[in-house]
Formats: sequence, C-alpha cells, structure tokens
Amino acid sequence: QSTSENERLPELLAPEILQQQTKNDN
Repeated sequence: QSTSENERLPELLAPEILQQQTKNDN
C-alpha cells in the first residue's frame, strides 16, 4: 500500500544523513 511512500523516505532522508556525516567528519 505505502510502498511509494517508503521508497521516497530514503531520498528525503539522504541529504540529512550526508550532512550529519560531514559534521562528524569535521
């Protein structure tokens, strides 16, 4: 049912995860 929503979630969370990794790197 909510397959499309679950597939979109990773794309929306990707930018936040990348920013967190960059902050931890610095």
